[in-house]
Amino acid sequence: MKSFIVALFALLSVLSFGDSSLLMEKDGADLDFSKDLKVRKQLELDDAFLIQLFSRWKALGAVEPQTNEWMQSIFTKDFSKALVELPKVTDGKIESLKKPAELYLLFRLGYFQTFLNEWISFTGSSGFLKSELGLALDQVVAPQSSLLLLKSGFSLNPTLRDLLKNTEKDLESRLNISLQAYKALQSGEDAVQWIGRLNNNDELRLHLAHTALLAYGKKGKLGASGKLIKKVVEPWIEKSENSDEIALYFMTLGRLLYQARAFKEAGEYYKRIPESSKYFLQARTEYLWVLLQERDFSQAMGELGTMELGVFEKRFYPEIYLVSAIGHTMMCQFTDAKDSIHQFVSVNKGWAKKISLAIKSDNPPTVEETFYSRRMRNQVLSLKKEISSLKEKKIEKYHSQLQFNLSFVKNSLKEESHRQWINRQKILESSLYKMKFVRIELLSRMRAVAEGLKDRIPGQDVVSNYQAATVKTSKNQLVFPNDGMLWGDELFSMTGDVKNLCIKGKFYE
Repeated sequence: MKSFIVALFALLSVLSFGDSSLLMEKDGADLDFSKDLKVRKQLELDDAFLIQLFSRWKALGAVEPQTNEWMQSIFTKDFSKALVELPKVTDGKIESLKKPAELYLLFRLGYFQTFLNEWISFTGSSGFLKSELGLALDQVVAPQSSLLLLKSGFSLNPTLRDLLKNTEKDLESRLNISLQAYKALQSGEDAVQWIGRLNNNDELRLHLAHTALLAYGKKGKLGASGKLIKKVVEPWIEKSENSDEIALYFMTLGRLLYQARAFKEAGEYYKRIPESSKYFLQARTEYLWVLLQERDFSQAMGELGTMELGVFEKRFYPEIYLVSAIGHTMMCQFTDAKDSIHQFVSVNKGWAKKISLAIKSDNPPTVEETFYSRRMRNQVLSLKKEISSLKEKKIEKYHSQLQFNLSFVKNSLKEESHRQWINRQKILESSLYKMKFVRIELLSRMRAVAEGLKDRIPGQDVVSNYQAATVKTSKNQLVFPNDGMLWGDELFSMTGDVKNLCIKGKFYE
């Protein structure tokens, strides 16, 4: 019975439909209804820019069919097709809409390097930022504008920097404000004026604050530094879960308090930096200077003992050996002081050669990854990715500018690496200069111990050892003659077998 019912339904289905193929042989069969019968994709006007662009398009009235198709590809979210076909759109009626639409397409497709290039070039030479389309596009981009700059590592070449000067007063655009703030990085005190124009949760505020703090610190404006930390850095750090940001905050406070001669307080912040932090060894090195300033030499020696100087033989921390030599000298531990000086020479002769070779190199390795070097590396990756993707789409329009940016950022990265090596050279030269005075003090104390002249420490005997300093510039500053060699063998040639009477407790009897 069931099979009979199924068969009956099949028969009824056949009888209910006629054979339309017979009609295809009659007049009118040659008419093409494909365009009229095709189901149109639904337009998606789901952001401020698309709504504004749609209204501007419709207000133009009749335009060329190709223009309509191109516009519809934007509103149906076929962004890739719209960007590829952009050069083919020649309708003069929509000329004023093409560039804004191009910027929108570049942003939506993730071509951020190209988007930012074109945005700065266009806004810097037109009144786009004040237009309705400009404000609408800014609303789309603004929520992630600073993050876009930081994560993509965008770098400003001199041409783009000059163009941004033309829009410094256009503060209605959030993206423009982010770009202006980005431009202010490493500009010293000028960075402060842009902090207040950014939202409280904008990461750029933190980097601008560090830029200004460095400038204020160099000028001794510690009060200004304190205010900036209180109002900008601390609110950010309270919400931060980034261990490096927190460690850098402690380092900054430690350095500023040290500069203010609040040594005890500075030491407390240096000690808060955990061993897992990349700032740990630097913090402990700077903490040793705190202990020396407080003349807590025994504690300094204890710190050095726990850190083990051997750990630093393959790391660039010349001041570790300097502090060790100072501490041992002040405690009259002459043998250990001499060993520290010799170790300083032994380890840093190698570093002197490395530094010299790196400075002469066309492409030296980066000493350490910083916020700025990391940003540039990110841009190199972004640029290469965009160049490759646009090449696949056969879009050649942006190629030369992207290649120029790539060359510029690679050269900037080389300059950053050179700068880091030059800084190391300055640190090493400074440590060497200070070590000369440690040697003078050490020899003075050795002689005083040998001759039983305890009352001459650190008195007139020191003066006789200053003969090597032939030029006196101001007050107690001395300039030693330089024969062109970074390392003078005569400087560290020490002889003499002096018993350490300090350690035996006889020196001050």
